[in-house]
Amino acid sequence: MMKKYVFESERLGFRLVEEKDINNIYEMNSDSDVMKYFPAPLTADESKEYVVKVMKHQQAEGYSNYIVALKQTGEFVGVIGLLKINFGTDLLGEVEIGWRLSKKHWHKGYAAEGAAAVLEYGHMTLNIPVIYSFTAKINTPSEQVMKRIGMSYVGEFEHPKVTDGSNLKSHVLYKSVR
Repeated sequence: MMKKYVFESERLGFRLVEEKDINNIYEMNSDSDVMKYFPAPLTADESKEYVVKVMKHQQAEGYSNYIVALKQTGEFVGVIGLLKINFGTDLLGEVEIGWRLSKKHWHKGYAAEGAAAVLEYGHMTLNIPVIYSFTAKINTPSEQVMKRIGMSYVGEFEHPKVTDGSNLKSHVLYKSVR
């Protein structure tokens, strides 16, 4: 029998993204509060594209974003994982950790618990020596998670995929070194 989760933390299980996850991911990605620090909520088609991209990344690299579920109930919490940075900066091809949780699961410590577990999995199991994380400078909740899981501040950069003049253009960058 296949293991239910690729890895676990105290309260959370992490499994591969599958096509059956599209509805949960779309529901999360279409929530304007969840997507507050992104240029726009995602449409159903964009969420489908996201799922395909994540599944292809998993096949190609052996890691990707993971579905995060409550171990006790199996309920969908969100997505946390590792992706290769695919936009033109000095970080092109480096690995980033990111997280996005459904609003009903905010303020329960799941982002930090889950991100810490993914960071450890990335360093110890996947042997990735350096893992980055970045977010819009105004996204202080996400930056707090980076600090809480022991990542170090590197600096700021202007995100090349964000429109000039947007309050989301300026980003903070953190890293974790094994």
